[in-house]
Amino acid sequence: LPEFPRYKGDTADTPQQLNREAWGLSLRMDQGLGGVGTLSSITGYRKGDAFNVYDQTGIGPDNGFGVISPTLFSFPVNEREDIKQFSQELRVVSEEQSDRGFDWIFGAYYQHDKITKFDKFWAEVPLTVLGTLSGESHWDNRATNESYAFFAQLGYRFSPQLRAVAGIRYSKDRKSGRVTGTAVETGDKFSPTNAVALTPRAAIFAEGQGFTTNYSDSWSEVTPQVTLEFAPNDDMLFYGTYSTGYKGGGFEDDPANAAAARSSYDPETVTSFEIGGKLDLFDRRLRLNLAVFDMKYKNLQVTQTSAACLCNITDNAADAKIQGIEAEATVAVVTGLTLSGGLTLLDTKYIAFTDSL
Repeated sequence: LPEFPRYKGDTADTPQQLNREAWGLSLRMDQGLGGVGTLSSITGYRKGDAFNVYDQTGIGPDNGFGVISPTLFSFPVNEREDIKQFSQELRVVSEEQSDRGFDWIFGAYYQHDKITKFDKFWAEVPLTVLGTLSGESHWDNRATNESYAFFAQLGYRFSPQLRAVAGIRYSKDRKSGRVTGTAVETGDKFSPTNAVALTPRAAIFAEGQGFTTNYSDSWSEVTPQVTLEFAPNDDMLFYGTYSTGYKGGGFEDDPANAAAARSSYDPETVTSFEIGGKLDLFDRRLRLNLAVFDMKYKNLQVTQTSAACLCNITDNAADAKIQGIEAEATVAVVTGLTLSGGLTLLDTKYIAFTDSL
């Protein structure tokens, strides 16, 4: 069978591939505050480009409509993405306390992302019943993401061996953009006409038609953390941590219609308990890192393939938990030779799961 697909308007076949290029710059400036602490400014700029072509069947795309593949179905995907990111962090860190007393950190963070993304889906379904799914769709997406956060951490050293730390972070994310979807060739997942695909997410467009719509949403979360550290000597550290995490919501890259484009999925949150130790043994020739943890997720963001449109949909599908043990070891065998290894045991479970239809 031919190895590469040909898209509408292409003059040559396009091989399956994944290409990514990225570069970044950062500038850090530190200023002492007269024995009180240090003010740090960290400015960053990153740029990335990505281009990929793949077939969702895993077999490989065919070249042109009407060619029957071993799966009787071919669904190549082409994605092109350009991202520009600017970030700025300001933080103040107190002088380190080696015996007793308070230490602290507070600061702010800002990030601005500008994304241009083009998706091209091309489908071939030769079966008569599902033949209306064959076709080609384009999505042109221009998005802006803004995030900022304020954070603070306060620690107290009761003795050289015992220290407690408490921190809190406020995060806010705003995502907005404008997307244009076009049914270049009719009958694909963009404009399903068979009975299976007639769902509220589906929209029917004639060839060359589509939609253009703006979308926007914002989310915020407060995430605390508490840690207790015990170091009986310079070669051992034991700790216990309670922490929370947050991942902002978002929008679909390739929505079926304008209503779906404006519909966002919610943030996911996680609560984690962890106890562990970091040990240097045998005159520091052996280093062991051990951790036992329990993590519970709410509104877990899951990407599923929907039977309604034969497309991938990200939604808040689940509550889940992960329990596990992690171990890492590094051994200095002789001068110039170091061996390292790790082991992770996980027990994962969905507490609740909702299928995207």
